Amino acid sequence: GTGLTTIKILEADPRIKVISVDNEEITIKQAEQIFADLKERIEFIQKDILSALLKIQDGSLDVFASAFTIHNFNNEYREKVFKEVSRVLKKGGLFVNADKYALDDLEAHINSLNTQIKNLDVYETVGRPEIKEKWIKHYYEDEKTKITEGEQIKMLEELGFEDIKVIFRKGMEATITAVKI
Repeated sequence: GTGLTTIKILEADPRIKVISVDNEEITIKQAEQIFADLKERIEFIQKDILSALLKIQDGSLDVFASAFTIHNFNNEYREKVFKEVSRVLKKGGLFVNADKYALDDLEAHINSLNTQIKNLDVYETVGRPEIKEKWIKHYYEDEKTKITEGEQIKMLEELGFEDIKVIFRKGMEATITAVKI
């Protein structure tokens, strides 16, 4: 992605090293340029996340962090990814995901989705209706693969996580943390 999440992670502690995974070559190239001064702290892998996780040793990672990615996965792929996340995290390892999580209450979710779509009107005011249409299409595609907050929590519990918390929620955006036991 844009690298914003990686910047925040690296700023948190100078000892942190990041494995950054993206399946788009252009995105990796951009990230390599953005993080040229920090290249000793970042390993870039151009693969899909599942393929990258499959190559990581059991119990070898302290943290798995993701932002606005997992909601794009279909359910079958998402389940495979989470099994691998559970496998590669150390005992006591931290899971953090900031993403689009549907609310468990369907009516509240629909209201949240409609609000999010209404907020896209800003693109009309700046003369960029094509961007608005692109995002609307993306939101409706997301509805096909959405994951609810409750589904995510249940999946984490079943995979051996505890201390599962929703530490942030605004509309459809939420951050969920959990600890591997």
